[in-house]
Amino acid sequence: MGGSPTERSPTDRPRHLIWVTTELRTGGAERCLTRLARELPADRFRSTVVSLKPLPDERTELLEQLRAAGIPVRSLEASRPSELMRTVGRLKRLFDDDPPDLLASFLFHANLVTAWARRSNRTVPWVANLRVADPSRWRSVLERRALTGATRIACVSRAVADAARRRLRFAAERLVVIPNGVDLAEIDRQQGRADIAVGRTAAPRVAVVGRLEPQKGLDRLFEAWGAAPPKPAGLRLGIVGQGSERERLEALARRVGIADVPIWYGWRSEPWETLRETEVVLVPSRFEGMANAMLEAMGAGKVVLATDVEGVRDVLEGGDVPGSGDSGVAPSKFGLESQIVPVDRLDLMLARLTQVLADKELAARVGAANRRRIETQFAWETVLDRYACLFDSLV
Repeated sequence: MGGSPTERSPTDRPRHLIWVTTELRTGGAERCLTRLARELPADRFRSTVVSLKPLPDERTELLEQLRAAGIPVRSLEASRPSELMRTVGRLKRLFDDDPPDLLASFLFHANLVTAWARRSNRTVPWVANLRVADPSRWRSVLERRALTGATRIACVSRAVADAARRRLRFAAERLVVIPNGVDLAEIDRQQGRADIAVGRTAAPRVAVVGRLEPQKGLDRLFEAWGAAPPKPAGLRLGIVGQGSERERLEALARRVGIADVPIWYGWRSEPWETLRETEVVLVPSRFEGMANAMLEAMGAGKVVLATDVEGVRDVLEGGDVPGSGDSGVAPSKFGLESQIVPVDRLDLMLARLTQVLADKELAARVGAANRRRIETQFAWETVLDRYACLFDSLV
């Protein structure tokens, strides 16, 4: 079906690419999908975006961006698990009304529904995306069955690809690793806006950015914080995000004696404006795929301290932090990998936090090295090109 970009005639029509996502509220996977749909070459791809869930009436940033770019957005209006088969039928009818040349699905439920809807036309190439290495057994069983028919499976990190080979039993040749990417210009814009933001000097020195859900490990961080030796007076923890765990986390903070530590910002569309003066971002996750918050924090020149979960070593392994050694911590003793801590050692995360906060020169060197790592290996333009090449190879 068609040829490579160099073989195609200039008069060839753009290939119709249907993106299927579980929802369009602002999140890491949803932002990636939205940017790809908007920025893939228009002479090669014509995008339609389909959301399983109803379109959002709050946090509509991504929906507005798609509409402004003239990209059709459809909703299958699924709001309950009991509507699963009806949702599959609606997606099949959408495929019939405007047949795709290529399918791309993001997030677990979108992968499942796309697999079932595509059964009537298995010749259409399909790229399923694995964004997280969820350890649950029932999810692995469903994903293994559903993704058997995927033409390619795009994994967000090496660890996710390893999990797909090991737990899902997928052949290596069907897997391709395409990491998350960072829009450095957008990060810089947000931080530039913060220079004129009222009250920016009150920003916390330490922060967590992410959904308030069990996966993100904030409960374990609170427990470790409460059990740790006394920390610098007045040290606060900024928390940017919202989710189902908010009330439980507030109760936990009171129980372990740190009720005065968290600053609850809620969700922010531009978190790096809020956290312009923050020095360290903590990523205490139980599992991940490749945490966007970690990448963006590094792009913003922050130190990150992250548990050793999926995607972290893709970013932080094998890096050095050059410096004069005047800080009392030789560069060889604190490289990029020093920002990784074992999943069950949140006490060590807090010890390294204390170390970094006590040494501004060290923090500056590590932050600058983090920024360079993102610039050279995880810039958004690199990710966009890799997806474009993958899609071109299939159609």
